[in-house]
Amino acid sequence: LLRFLWHTLQRFSQLLPLTWQWLLVGLAMIFVLLVSFGTRNTAMQFLGIAMCICIVMYGAHCFGVLLEATKRMSKGDLDTKVEDKLLLGSFQEYATGLNGLADVAVEAAKNQMKSERMKAELVTNVSHDLKTPLTAILTYVELLKQENITEEERASYIETLDKKSNR
Repeated sequence: LLRFLWHTLQRFSQLLPLTWQWLLVGLAMIFVLLVSFGTRNTAMQFLGIAMCICIVMYGAHCFGVLLEATKRMSKGDLDTKVEDKLLLGSFQEYATGLNGLADVAVEAAKNQMKSERMKAELVTNVSHDLKTPLTAILTYVELLKQENITEEERASYIETLDKKSNR
């Protein structure tokens, strides 16, 4: 029964916006304090105050965890994830969102690196593909400039030049 109530409460809190969640938490804390001080029992009063302090400290801890993770991620540390095991409600949703955002950023960075690498390879390949026939063309032009070549050699050089330039 307790587990069912806990899951129902979690589901209900997930459906509420963050402002309403904290408003309900505040109202619950006021109710706990009113009930504990209405009993005039010192132990109950101490227990009520302790519960409220624990709730406030839990909220502060969760905000601290999320803030620290946000700072790390803003500095580029996208490999470490927000530990969301002890977070509840909106805190857990926010942690899941931060972790998802980090995953998307890491994937985008990988794609960017892949694109840069492919671009560099393309430039290298095009450069090589242009350099080889150009070198051959320059060499055959130098050979054609020589005065002591036969007409058959000249025709062969021109045919080779034609092939290389078409390539």
